[in-house]
Amino acid sequence: MTRSLFAFCSTLLLAATAVAAEPKVINVGKRPESVTRGFGGKLYVSVMNDPKTPGDGVVQVIYGDVAMDFAKGLDEPKGIGFTGRELVVTDVKRVLRIDGKGATNVLADEAAFPQPISYLNDLAVEPGGKAVYVTDMGANTKMRDGQGNLWPVDSPEGQALPAIGRVYRVALDGKVTLVVDADREMPCPNGVSAPTRKRLLVAEFFKGNILSVDGKTK
Repeated sequence: MTRSLFAFCSTLLLAATAVAAEPKVINVGKRPESVTRGFGGKLYVSVMNDPKTPGDGVVQVIYGDVAMDFAKGLDEPKGIGFTGRELVVTDVKRVLRIDGKGATNVLADEAAFPQPISYLNDLAVEPGGKAVYVTDMGANTKMRDGQGNLWPVDSPEGQALPAIGRVYRVALDGKVTLVVDADREMPCPNGVSAPTRKRLLVAEFFKGNILSVDGKTK
């Protein structure tokens, strides 16, 4: 599972491995989102940058105390994972693959999904590395009031929030399969983890719950 960096600054804090060591502060750009180990065991970070500037999103690689651009031209890269052969990244309404030289190609575009998608968020690599699981956050633009606060879950607005969030499996051949359909208990799925092939964990953003999903019964 990728680790979201809920940060209010434009730096990535990487804890040193030694117990008593001070954290390292590495500047990776504006709005860093997720991080994973990738090629050569290095850390790769998805960085969204300016939300109003399409194409300025990047994936950066950490060399010691320095971050460098590894892949450019993304829009809002969020979830990121490493299959053992390539990086896979969610980018708004598409899933991208990135090779060891930083070349980016589309693994699955919007048309590949069996249901309309709103905003692809987190990503987790399936055990064995043959596919990734991605969350579509659903009606994420309707979760908040005019001041940016989440509606109370039991408010009329909270009760009316459309439950259109879903979880998909994207195979490395580009085939997309719906694995967790829309449900009132999961209006806005955010984080996802695949601890086994038979079980998913989903962090639901609006209600604040962590859901366990059986791979067979859903």
